[in-house]
Amino acid sequence: ADSLTYINGTEPPTLIIQGTDDPVVAVSQARRFRNALEEADDRVHMYYVPGGLHSMGGDLFDRVITEFLDFYLKGQKTVTEPKVLDQHYRRYKL
Repeated sequence: ADSLTYINGTEPPTLIIQGTDDPVVAVSQARRFRNALEEADDRVHMYYVPGGLHSMGGDLFDRVITEFLDFYLKGQKTVTEPKVLDQHYRRYKL
């Protein structure tokens, strides 16, 4: 059930937020997904969180998601400068 199989160029705008140390979804897998969406001429935005793990949240994500939704749902362009916070970094080794 590879999600790449279903990309056909009719996908809605897609936002990918990828932690570089995510133990669940490899960065290369997220890149392949982004590349496939781009090749299908879909609108896709990808943000990397240095040292980020899986299932992150907080102000960084709220700002990125708000900017994405404002642009596509309201037609408003906002510019935010999200900051990577300590809690987004890996604090342990697998």
